[in-house]
Amino acid sequence: MRPLLAVAVAMIATSALPAQTTSDPTSFAGSADVRARIVALEKTMKPGQGFAMAPLVEAGGTSAALELWKAPGKPAVHPDEAEYATVMAGSGTLVSGGTLVAPKLRFAGLVEGDRIEGVRRGSSRSATCS
Repeated sequence: MRPLLAVAVAMIATSALPAQTTSDPTSFAGSADVRARIVALEKTMKPGQGFAMAPLVEAGGTSAALELWKAPGKPAVHPDEAEYATVMAGSGTLVSGGTLVAPKLRFAGLVEGDRIEGVRRGSSRSATCS
């Protein structure tokens, strides 16, 4: 399976790659910049590293971030954030809904759990892009 790459809107504190900073909330990163940042993000990953993220565009305290997934992650919830995913390449499954089992606060803004229970049929989404 090829890696799943998603663009997600989330609050981000720090990153190895600087984001484009703007005071105009309608600003965006063009497709060429997004693809270049994907390549740069992948180069920062160590062998065996399953996940990396870096902000793409920041405005007014909100960031659009690149998340690169090469391995499944732990189920997680961002209680104070909205997250939107767009698959840029590869395939994977994004589960929304259900209940996080054994939730643990990993750090401010991120709660991880052991698994998700109570997902109704059809609420899990698979996506493939090339």
